Amino acid sequence: VWMSEVVHLLGDVSSWVKHLALITKPGGRILIRTSTHEQLKEREWYRYFPTALHVDLARHPTKDSILKNLAKTGFTNISITTVDESRLIPTQLLLGMIQAKSFSTLHFIGDSEFHKGFSMLCSQSDGKIESLWHYEMTAYTATFQ
Repeated sequence: VWMSEVVHLLGDVSSWVKHLALITKPGGRILIRTSTHEQLKEREWYRYFPTALHVDLARHPTKDSILKNLAKTGFTNISITTVDESRLIPTQLLLGMIQAKSFSTLHFIGDSEFHKGFSMLCSQSDGKIESLWHYEMTAYTATFQ
């Protein structure tokens, strides 16, 4: 089973880990790719939209809760790896992604905060051809017994 950037949409970590155990055959492997709280706090775009960070911290389970639930539900050989997908991207692409609210979290903040943050981001990006897209994720792998 491969899950990528969805656990923050699934609710209670205990429930979806139990469901993983139901659909994974003995000896089957899982890979869960998501952000830790620490990684979320490192993303620069949240500086412009502070409420978005609070929303994402509430929606993403902690690293410990994922690890504990995997272990108590019958998963073994659990490992975690940091996956660094950071790269330079065209500044206009970054601004376009933010303006289009490509990140679901931006739909949870008020219009006033969004417009203020977007305006600040645009003014601080003025003249930049490329911007660093800081995007570290964590991959959890495990085997179901």
